Amino acid sequence: MSYLRPTDDPLIQKRHKKQKGDPQAHLVYSAENKIKPYHCFRSENATRAFIREVVHSRWWKAHFPHIQDVAMVVQDRDRGYADAMPGFKVGAVRLDWTYLSQDNALHELAHTIVEGGKPKIRPNATVHGKEFAGTYLALLRKFTTQEYYLCMRDCFETGGVEFLEPDVAEGLWRK
Repeated sequence: MSYLRPTDDPLIQKRHKKQKGDPQAHLVYSAENKIKPYHCFRSENATRAFIREVVHSRWWKAHFPHIQDVAMVVQDRDRGYADAMPGFKVGAVRLDWTYLSQDNALHELAHTIVEGGKPKIRPNATVHGKEFAGTYLALLRKFTTQEYYLCMRDCFETGGVEFLEPDVAEGLWRK
């Protein structure tokens, strides 16, 4: 099964503007646009259940102990947003109802992990920096298929996205 979008898909042609202070964001979004969503949820509750399953998994607790729970809110403004306050053990994910997919939820969870762990790693880490990209790939590797993970990794590599190796990213927040 190929996860790549057809080359004539309008989403691949979409250009993302460089964001001041987040120089890699446009590269990450462009790489993500090259592949199809992994799994689209049919409801908010199904998306919440998936996020709960990820955050309460043994794997998450072993790798990201600084975030113990994540709340999800559905909005209808933009693609998504996530946050975690350093020092607090709860994060929040906001998803647009049109983007209730497994890969989008994992993208936002990666933000929650990195934002909540900034004091321990690099306080000036950019929003879509190499820590984020490596953490996102680690989540994809664990919670999607090997094929999907490798497809996204390839899109990151060919698209110029800098990332930590997933094993390194997983180790950043271990106790």
